[in-house]
Amino acid sequence: MRLIHLSQCYFYSPVKTKTDGEIKTEWKYKTKYLLNKQQDINELDRNESGVIDYEKVKLRTDKPIDMIDVKKGDGVSFELLKEPIKPTYLVTSHTVVGNSHLIICETYHGE
Repeated sequence: MRLIHLSQCYFYSPVKTKTDGEIKTEWKYKTKYLLNKQQDINELDRNESGVIDYEKVKLRTDKPIDMIDVKKGDGVSFELLKEPIKPTYLVTSHTVVGNSHLIICETYHGE
């Protein structure tokens, strides 16, 4: 199987600082990859009330690239962000099977 329709995905890592008892999250650019972006919906994507959740995006690749630095909690955007950085999505899981990577992201609403 060959993945087509690749999108440039920019990854950001959260940098948390504590100021006057409040935790503030800033985002630092990490890396970018060409990934296949899909919003495939199935029965497992329904929430407790039975409504399909359209806020999830699945990113896939079958290229042998080093994506070890992509972790749960990282930010994802499909365009390079300028200051102040607020990513569009957050990584909720990163599964690797052989050379295949599946990254599941959910919409990030900020803090």
